[in-house]
Amino acid sequence: ELAAKLGKAIAQDGIVARLKETQAKYEANTELQQAILEYNTQRAALEEAYKTPERDDEVVEAITQRIQSLYNRIVEDADYAGFVAAKEEMDRLLSDVNSEIAFQVFGERPCSHNCGSCGGGCSH
Repeated sequence: ELAAKLGKAIAQDGIVARLKETQAKYEANTELQQAILEYNTQRAALEEAYKTPERDDEVVEAITQRIQSLYNRIVEDADYAGFVAAKEEMDRLLSDVNSEIAFQVFGERPCSHNCGSCGGGCSH
């Protein structure tokens, strides 16, 4: 019951609204979606090209160059960048919530691996 209340409270946060908005733009961007589809197809083709006993290095190079071109196109797209940033923000929020829950349950803050949050007492 408390988890449901917490989930509803988080759903009201502006981060969730930004994630939904950027995801809608990301999904509606047909050129971007086509580039992602081709990128995935080219990666599968490259994997298959590497499996063949008599690999054609020219084909491998052509596929590799196309993959790099598609990758650059995808990561430079504003809709992609916005969605990734919003998703990372949402992931941080959920991580912070989980850390707070763990603190309330166990009385200790989890180490963030930089030992700044635990004062170096975690022997990490």
